[in-house]
Amino acid sequence: MASTSTNKQPLLVDRPLHTLCNVDKAITGNPAPGESSASVDILGTNTAVPAVNAIGTDGAVVEDIYTLARGTTARTINLYFSTQADFLRSDALFIGQVISSTTISAVTHWNDMPYTLAPVPQVGSSAVNKALYVPSGTCLWVARQNTTNIDDGPIVGFSGGWY
Repeated sequence: MASTSTNKQPLLVDRPLHTLCNVDKAITGNPAPGESSASVDILGTNTAVPAVNAIGTDGAVVEDIYTLARGTTARTINLYFSTQADFLRSDALFIGQVISSTTISAVTHWNDMPYTLAPVPQVGSSAVNKALYVPSGTCLWVARQNTTNIDDGPIVGFSGGWY
């Protein structure tokens, strides 16, 4: 029996997803002369990390993206979508950023995730659910917005499920 009147089945997660990335060396790149390192665009050679690789899968949903501070300097973490998983090219799409805490071991969550449209149980009258869908054929990348390596970059976590 179908779950809806239009014969659509619910989107079910097959297995859990939880990935951690160290962004000490994951940088947005070395800008060309005259370019600013404060850009969210991929500049020159970068060392971004593929965090959730949904290329060749049915996709994934990320319900939480968070940073765990390892130092006392706030670090800007950029997130990108790309159709490539081997190297983050300049045609990648910037989808958002989260800034880590200045307190060692403090957790900061990315609160700017897209709203979900799927019917889910409501908790309270103002409950809003957010999640990031990583479509099939897409890779979610993470990089620290900087041009130099460090030794106290935050750990970035991705939690959700695979389809």
